[in-house]
Amino acid sequence: MLEQELSKSQELMEWYKRALISTPAGTFVRKEIHGNHYYYLAVRLGDDVRFIYKGKKITEAEIDALNTARKQRKNYKELIKKLKIRIKYLERILKGSGDM
Repeated sequence: MLEQELSKSQELMEWYKRALISTPAGTFVRKEIHGNHYYYLAVRLGDDVRFIYKGKKITEAEIDALNTARKQRKNYKELIKKLKIRIKYLERILKGSGDM
């Protein structure tokens, strides 16, 4: 039964990792250049931050979609963190029970 729980937890971990990768990242940044406002999407790529030009205006729908994605990414990261602890715990139990 513990092997099944470990297997399910590992499958769920992979699903959350794939979902995290497919969820958009970044935040909108407004820059003022020569009195005009321009919007960029700031995204971290490794140690670098890249700014992707989005135009002079962004819609409320775009802002809402990005905020929803940010919340979902945070949720996925938290779930992955908890699953890592659970998997490690299950592996220790299974390793210890195999010695008997």
